[in-house]
Amino acid sequence: MGNGMGRLAKIGRAAVASLGASCAGGGGGGPPAPSGPSYDLAAGIASLSATPVDSAMDISGTSDGYDLTGTARLTQTVATATTFGGGAALLQTTTVSGTGVDALGSQISFLYSFAQYGSSAHAVLGVDTNYNSVLEYAVAKSPIEFPTSVRVGDAGFLGKMTLFFDGDRSTDIIEVSYAVIGDPNRSDAVIVEVIEQYDDNGADGQTNQFDYALTAAGTMFLQSLAVSYPPSNVSAASTLVFTVR
Repeated sequence: MGNGMGRLAKIGRAAVASLGASCAGGGGGGPPAPSGPSYDLAAGIASLSATPVDSAMDISGTSDGYDLTGTARLTQTVATATTFGGGAALLQTTTVSGTGVDALGSQISFLYSFAQYGSSAHAVLGVDTNYNSVLEYAVAKSPIEFPTSVRVGDAGFLGKMTLFFDGDRSTDIIEVSYAVIGDPNRSDAVIVEVIEQYDDNGADGQTNQFDYALTAAGTMFLQSLAVSYPPSNVSAASTLVFTVR
């Protein structure tokens, strides 16, 4: 991908905000209207669920305010039949694991695992996550469906998930949105950014951004994962970008 850090300027609520601006009408100055050929994002999600992956990744970004680089491994299983909430579902697990070294020479290990539950139509029902042994799970308020037609410039809100920590319901929700930009490396593909913005009573928290290449043929594959944490009382802001080679 190569420019994941630059694209992070659009994460979070920016995608939804740009959609609202484009719909507002009036005296210009908003983002351009969606243009170009149509791509089937729902078909891409279905293709993704049927595709196993084992790829090397590069790590870049910052950890607690210090520059960090490293290497990682991406593995993705094929979706298999399971149950969720008492009904039939599909389960696909994506894991990113690796090691980075920051500007102080400190070695930091990473293990991010996303076990996603989907319907037979590949709508998101929930996600179990493991962030370096911090266990969370999220349940969609209603199945999160993906559009069948998207173009460069499209952006929109997809749905919300309620977040639980170690079995206890939290006050956090996860807002899921998407944005579509051109693929600088291919004329027959676009980049779809799927953005998960954590919201704690109106305050922005962690952001996950999954960048996928979606082709005209309806195939889809992960190009990068970016995980951003806001500053806290004990740590500086961090943004980690895992890019498939």
